[in-house]
Amino acid sequence: MAFFQNLFDSYGLVAGYILLIVENMGVPLPSEIVYLYGIDQVKKGAHSFWYLVFLFSSAHMVGSISAYYLGLVGNSFVSKKLSSDNKIALTKKKVEAWYKRYGSVSSFFVRFIGYVRPWSSFIAGFGKERFWPFVVWSAVGTIIFNIIVMYFSEWLVYFWHNYQWSRTIIIAGFAFFFVGIWFLFPYLSKRNKN
Repeated sequence: MAFFQNLFDSYGLVAGYILLIVENMGVPLPSEIVYLYGIDQVKKGAHSFWYLVFLFSSAHMVGSISAYYLGLVGNSFVSKKLSSDNKIALTKKKVEAWYKRYGSVSSFFVRFIGYVRPWSSFIAGFGKERFWPFVVWSAVGTIIFNIIVMYFSEWLVYFWHNYQWSRTIIIAGFAFFFVGIWFLFPYLSKRNKN
């Protein structure tokens, strides 16, 4: 936690912007900290709520579009280099079929699923989802997502400062969602397959 506090003290919203870009490219980072920092800035009068919704949404989209193109390039690489591997060819086919079946609207819904969101753009590129529908649906979902998360962060900060008992619940919630979703669930899923 001290690392992120020092990061924000030194670089402010630039650090938050970069963290959100990287998180939306599939790197598991506790991006919730960025929103809490943002709400603190709103409370201090340094930035407006809606400015931060716009800023954070644009960071999400920069990361998402970058991940989309990485997926698209990865698709070409996989097609050329690994097409002889039946498992990889089958996986590639399944991903493309998923995007063909559910299309662009899926880019909207995945913005609200924490474990899926960071990888969804890469998968959209890999599945050769059309670029502009991907951008439009992702942007709409991202803006709504950021509004919800900003209001939720405001609520968390309020409870943190006004109710001592809430701190334990908030810390436990963050621990569960970060450790549980990023590490425990994939481990259990893998273990259940064996």
